Amino acid sequence: TSVPGEIDHDSLLNFASNEHFTMADIDSIGTDGDTLSIFSDTISMSNASTSHPSITLTNRANDTLSSSITFLKQRVDGSTQAGQDNDYLGKLNFNGYDDQGTPGVQNYASIYGQIHDATSGEESGILKLDVANHDGGLGTGLTLTGGSENNEVDVTVGLGTNSVTTVAGDLTISGDTLSFASSI
Repeated sequence: TSVPGEIDHDSLLNFASNEHFTMADIDSIGTDGDTLSIFSDTISMSNASTSHPSITLTNRANDTLSSSITFLKQRVDGSTQAGQDNDYLGKLNFNGYDDQGTPGVQNYASIYGQIHDATSGEESGILKLDVANHDGGLGTGLTLTGGSENNEVDVTVGLGTNSVTTVAGDLTISGDTLSFASSI
C-alpha cells in the first residue's frame, strides 16, 4: 500500500489525463464499424481560420447511399419510450452577431423537426424553417406537415398577410381547386 506522497502523477491515484495528451494530438479515432460514444452536455469547436471549423462526413461505400446526421428524441418514462404529439426531435440554429454598439448574438434562422401525430400506424411529422423577421423574433416561413392520410403532405408558405411569395418560372397546379382568402 502506498500513500499519496509516494505516488507520482502517472499512477492511478494521481493520474491526470490532460498532462499526457491534448485533442490536437489525436489524428484519428477508431476504425470502420466502430461506434464512438461521447457523454457530454456540450461539444464545442472554435477556430479563427476562414470557413472553419468545419465538419465533414465522408461515405466511401461504392453504392448510392450517403452519410447522415440523425437526431433521436427518446423519452425515458419508466418502461416506455413513447413519443408524444408535438415533441421536438431536433433543431439546427443559425446564429450570428447584430450590429449594435456592443454586438449581441442573434438567432437568424432555425430548422427543426417535430412529431405531428405519434399514433402508431398514422405517424406524421412536421418540418419547419424559421427566420428572424424584422424585430429579431423567429417566425415560421415554411411548414411541411404530414397529412391526415397516406401520401399527403400539407405545406404552409409565408408568415402573416403581408408576406410576399414569389414563384420564379411557371407554377403548375395539379389539383382542381384554387382558393383565394380575399377577393381579387
